[in-house]
Amino acid sequence: MRFMVRVKPSAADTELLDRLRELGFVVSSAQLERWRHVGVLPPNKRIYLGRGKGSASEYVGDSLEIAEAMAVTTRRGRSVHEAILRIFTVDPRHNDLLEEGLQIPERAIHSSLEWFIREGDQTLDRRIERRIRRSMASPDDAAEIARRLTATHYRDLFRHPPPTSKLRSKVWAPPEPHNINEEASRLSIRFAGDDEPGADLIAELIVSALPEHILDSTGGRFAAKERLASLLAERETADQPPIKLPMLQTMDVTLRFLSEVDIKRIRDARDKLACVSEMGNLYIHAGGSDAAKEMSDRMLNATTESIDANFLFHIALPIASTLAQDAWHRMASLIIMLLTESDRSILSALDSLAFAAMPHRFALNQEF
Repeated sequence: MRFMVRVKPSAADTELLDRLRELGFVVSSAQLERWRHVGVLPPNKRIYLGRGKGSASEYVGDSLEIAEAMAVTTRRGRSVHEAILRIFTVDPRHNDLLEEGLQIPERAIHSSLEWFIREGDQTLDRRIERRIRRSMASPDDAAEIARRLTATHYRDLFRHPPPTSKLRSKVWAPPEPHNINEEASRLSIRFAGDDEPGADLIAELIVSALPEHILDSTGGRFAAKERLASLLAERETADQPPIKLPMLQTMDVTLRFLSEVDIKRIRDARDKLACVSEMGNLYIHAGGSDAAKEMSDRMLNATTESIDANFLFHIALPIASTLAQDAWHRMASLIIMLLTESDRSILSALDSLAFAAMPHRFALNQEF
């Protein structure tokens, strides 16, 4: 998208550029215009000096802090939306999760989260969905694409585990190498398409996800598939309701849900995830000390009160230990998941965890 750049920067922009230079950042007026165009930098305030005296301008609010953070984060080849999400999730000037975040304008946050859903999200589900969309695959081909990418993903993860894997509970660990094909088959069911897939495809997907010891007791994989396909075919001919496979929430649906989320809920989700991760790491590393006993008891109760809470705690933990790497990506992905899930139990889990982490900051049962 093209936009006009002033030949000469305004007085407010000149002052802003000078202040940034004093901080050690060389930023051009064109960069300021680009940041303002996408909504991350607030517009300057125009001041009228009186009749016949013209007007002046001044930058407002957090403009200097936002511009400084953008200067720290901006890289050649990096999307401006990624830079915005980086400074929204973790202020790069301090890398302190417990510090109040920058007051980035709502339009910039919303548009950057939309970009993340369409292009920036590199989680396995989204990569599979994009590959299927690009190839315009049939249900059979879509399931095969999902199976192939899932197997490759988990094999790579097993060969090259991230440093944060030591924080992961065994309950939420990725599948062992001998279970990867079964996991790939289970996930592929979610990408078989919206249309009724038919008895053969359903039978193949279900049987391929079953462990070998179960298949051995039923006469082997081929016999199990044939028997299941026959039962499903009988169901079809009896005019019973079609079987619906569990489907992934698509990007389009997620975007629609996100458009209905107000900025306060987005900021709340960010603050709660930040505190849960920071205090969660303290709980993991210092939980046995007498000084941390009160906090440890709260965190233990919160993380074991539900499956949702335990899952969310362990998936949020790596944020605090990857601030300079991919914390922004994990937090953006979690914010979107939390605020676009139809099941609100995950939000209740976040409330409980945040209260356990910092009870003086997050009142329990507050409206999310």
